[in-house]
Amino acid sequence: MITVAASFIWVLLIIFSASAIYSLKDIHLDIGKPQTTIAPQNELLVEFPIGIVNNGYYNLNELNISIEIHDPQKTVLAQGYTFIPVIKKDETLNTTDRMTMNLADILQAHQNLILNDTELQINRTVNVKTAGLISLQVSSNLTMAWGAPLYNLTFEKPKFTIQVTPDSTNYVRVTIPTTFENHAFFDLTGTIRVSMYDNRNVVTSTESIVFNEPQQSSYHADLALDVPATGIASNGYFEILFSTPFFSYGPLVIQYGE
Repeated sequence: MITVAASFIWVLLIIFSASAIYSLKDIHLDIGKPQTTIAPQNELLVEFPIGIVNNGYYNLNELNISIEIHDPQKTVLAQGYTFIPVIKKDETLNTTDRMTMNLADILQAHQNLILNDTELQINRTVNVKTAGLISLQVSSNLTMAWGAPLYNLTFEKPKFTIQVTPDSTNYVRVTIPTTFENHAFFDLTGTIRVSMYDNRNVVTSTESIVFNEPQQSSYHADLALDVPATGIASNGYFEILFSTPFFSYGPLVIQYGE
C-alpha cells in the first residue's frame, strides 16, 4: 500500500509539474524600449515599460526583473530592479522599471562617450516561480543608442588678423573655427575657455565663450581672442577647456607657428 501510495503521489507530482510548465506558454512578458528624460541633479532617467499577462493555470510568485546597462567595454553604467510578489491567475499587470544614470560621473569616467556615438548594451533577466514550485529564468539583450554631446568636435587652423584702433594701438584678432554636433539626450549649455600661450609658456590672452546647443543641433562658431600685437610670438599653443553641468573636457592643446 505504501508503494502504491508513493507511486500515486509521484504521478500526481509529475502531472502537476507538467501542467505548471505547460501553462508557461500562456504567460506573456513584454519589456518595452527604454525612454529617457533628464531628472534633477542632471541625472538621466531611463524607464522601461513592463507588461505581464498571466493566462496560465497558476499564480506567479516572486517575479524579479533585473536590468543592467553596459558600455561597449562591458562596464556597468546603471542597474534597475523590479520585484512583484504575486501576479494572480488571469491578471494583467503594467508597471515601469526605472533607473537613473549619473551623467557627470559617467562622462568624467568614460570620456570617450563625450565624443563618440555608440550603442549601450542592455541585459535583462527575469526570474519567476509558477504554482509556488517551478522556477524559471529568462535572459535577453538589446541595445540603446548613445549620442555624444561633442560629436565630431573639430578645430580648424587658427587665423590671425591685425586690427588697428583709432589711437593706433594695434592688436591681433585670433580666431579658431570650431564645430561639433550635440547628439546627446539633453540640451548642452556651458562655456568654452580659450587660453593662448607663447613659446615661453606665458599666457598672452584668455577668453570664455558661452554656448547653448539644443539636442540634435550643430555648433559653428569662431573662438575669438584679442591679443596685443607685441604679445604675439612666432609660435606657441592654445588650451581649450569645455565646462558644462554634465562634464568638463580638456584642456585640448592646439599648436600654432613653426
